[in-house]
Amino acid sequence: MRMLLLAVSVFVAAGCALSSNSVSPLSEDSPINWANPGLAALPAAKAKFELSKARGACLDEANKIPVPPPSCVRIPITTCSGSVNRFGGGSCGSTSEYSDCDLTAHDDALHQQEYIFMDCMHASGWVDSDKELSH
Repeated sequence: MRMLLLAVSVFVAAGCALSSNSVSPLSEDSPINWANPGLAALPAAKAKFELSKARGACLDEANKIPVPPPSCVRIPITTCSGSVNRFGGGSCGSTSEYSDCDLTAHDDALHQQEYIFMDCMHASGWVDSDKELSH
């Protein structure tokens, strides 16, 4: 029973580690409100087109950083029933497994991509208007 509880706990922890509440700046759903002070005089449609071009170019740069898959190992679990057979031992033999994943290299590569993207956007003159233009 403890092994089953351990396996369920590991699955829940792994699931939580793989999900994230924050939205990546690389995502179209990013909460960043991009603005380019150098393009302030342009009509909104033209500025939006320029933003799309900059995002595309910066995504190309960010995607040059390869993101390795998580490094996972499968760990077998042998479960035993609590009943005692006539030889004094329980019944063992049912085997299941769970995955233990190291996300370090994967997460590091994603953070590097975000850094490259943000740096590229800033170098292209785009800033987060909520943070940098409100001063």
